[in-house]
Amino acid sequence: MMARVAVFFRAAALWALLLALFPSPRASSAHAGETLVFALCYHSFLGSARYAGDVSPAELAGQLDELSSRGFRFVTLSDIDAGRLRGTRNVLVTIDDGNASVYDAYFSVFRPRGIRPLLCIYPGVIGRKSYSLTWERLARLVQDGCEVASHGYYHLGLTSALFEEDRQAFEHEIFGSRKKLEERLGVRVRSFAYPSGVHSPQARRLLAEAGYSYAFTILWGPVRLPGDLDGSRLTLPRYMIYRGNWPVVLGAVSKRASSASAQPAASQTPGGR
Repeated sequence: MMARVAVFFRAAALWALLLALFPSPRASSAHAGETLVFALCYHSFLGSARYAGDVSPAELAGQLDELSSRGFRFVTLSDIDAGRLRGTRNVLVTIDDGNASVYDAYFSVFRPRGIRPLLCIYPGVIGRKSYSLTWERLARLVQDGCEVASHGYYHLGLTSALFEEDRQAFEHEIFGSRKKLEERLGVRVRSFAYPSGVHSPQARRLLAEAGYSYAFTILWGPVRLPGDLDGSRLTLPRYMIYRGNWPVVLGAVSKRASSASAQPAASQTPGGR
């Protein structure tokens, strides 16, 4: 298992480097008056060098404070729904998987800064593995204002091959995960984070049929409002954070926010969207 995780993060590191050197047309394009949201993707906060996707609580605090010092503010999915966001310096924090370290990191780092991260959970491990949150602790985070997204049920990659080989398992990742989370937590789950960032036409179609409002990948780029909510709400980008890549992520996000805010805003209209 850990070998697969290591390979995944090495591949992600190469992908991030390529994106930094050769930004995609989607990431580099901008339109006057757009609101931008930069979704960050974390995993665990153990302070362990064993896990490539791990960030220590001290590192996490430093990263969040650095964003604040550059004028970024932290937002939620509810802020997006309500149309409360403006400008190019909005950050949505997401945390994948449901590692047990999230609980202490929330109360020691996120909560004191007024940040309510989106918890992307696959229920197949909750309360069943020693490294994962318990249902009781997850419920406590929800009660304190954290929103919850599905991250599949068993964290299976939603490929076309899986759809053809085992449609029942494929659908369980989408429908079963949400059902379990809603029953155990008493909340409405309306967003999805693709396990390992993998998605397919079948996955996007079933997510739409299931009524999910948003789905997140791990491709870099800002969420652009309102444009992405019209045509790309099931392939929203995120910046995955792992050991050693923060300077690259911070540089990319800051540059994108600054370049967009410098563009003429003649098309902006006052009032809500």
